[in-house]
Amino acid sequence: MTPYDPGVTNAELLRGALLRAGFHEAGVIQSSAYTEPHFREWLAAGMHGGMHWMHEHGAVRADLAAAFPKTRSIAIALVEYGTDLPDSAAMNSRVATYARGHDYHLVVKDMLNAAAAEIETARPGSSIRALVDTSPINEKRCAELAGLGFIGKHTNLIHPARGSWSFLALLLTALEVEVTPVVQPERCGQCTACLDVCPTKAFPQPFVLDARRCISYLTIEHRGIIPRELRPLMGGWIFGCDLCLAACPWNRFARHPVSVAFRPREVLASAELESLLGLSDLAFRRMFDGSPLLRTGWIHFVRNCLIAAGNSGDRKLVPAVTHILKRHDGVLRVHALWALARLDDDAARLWCNTMLPTTTHTDVCAEMRAILGTA
Repeated sequence: MTPYDPGVTNAELLRGALLRAGFHEAGVIQSSAYTEPHFREWLAAGMHGGMHWMHEHGAVRADLAAAFPKTRSIAIALVEYGTDLPDSAAMNSRVATYARGHDYHLVVKDMLNAAAAEIETARPGSSIRALVDTSPINEKRCAELAGLGFIGKHTNLIHPARGSWSFLALLLTALEVEVTPVVQPERCGQCTACLDVCPTKAFPQPFVLDARRCISYLTIEHRGIIPRELRPLMGGWIFGCDLCLAACPWNRFARHPVSVAFRPREVLASAELESLLGLSDLAFRRMFDGSPLLRTGWIHFVRNCLIAAGNSGDRKLVPAVTHILKRHDGVLRVHALWALARLDDDAARLWCNTMLPTTTHTDVCAEMRAILGTA
């Protein structure tokens, strides 16, 4: 049967097109089936941190028909990106596994567009929208409703035969579908490996993530100064964190990626923390062109590297950290002071005593006083 045979249902067409485009799993739900009962409670508790757009998302998720009036069905696509963990030699500058290759937004969007082209050819007027991690709709919830897996205690989707090292993407269409997905039961049992491994204790309870304490949020989404009490807990992570995924026993079923786009880029394998601290804005953008790491922006990337430096215990990084203290940006100077105090307390105290009388930046002064132990 081809996509153009009259016997192919809309649901079969959507699933088939996604699989032919290179996705490993695909499911379909009616848009009217989308519900997310606990999202507003999570927002009300402030666990979204500085992601203020989530409030707008709440209105969309509560009334999908109003936000997407032409949408009648949602096709959910899953593609594994593999299980390659950060190199042990680079543990003082760690990047989440999913971000070590090319920018998944671009790679997965190309795959979605290929599927959308096939669907539009077979069903003209399908009004397709391809979405990769850029819409208010919760991809994990859609995948759960489509029967592609269950949500684990770490709040990520777990496919029983593939684990959770995967990307999810959506196609919104005007096609009517007749589907009755079987929602899979949660199968974590008594296991708490993902919760126990989290160094910042970002899970106040199973199935609930407090983004304000999550290393992925702190290194990517959080703008400005990272709370002092969390910095020592962040280890060497400079972009994202996937300790909870690595700890999950279900990931023993995860397979290796097919696409070379998801394999770690050589630039990350060879980069050392000292050289990353010395990057200029332009050098940062050139080095990570086509990489998800650009999302942080240069200042916040160097901020993350400073925290990793402070946690490394490597005194060879003192010159690189001290050099950043000469910059005018308050965010960088705060974290450089903190890192210097962790690596060479005497040098940090000398710097603070010398510069405190003439420094006017409120946050920098507060950091100096914290290092000196003064009010």
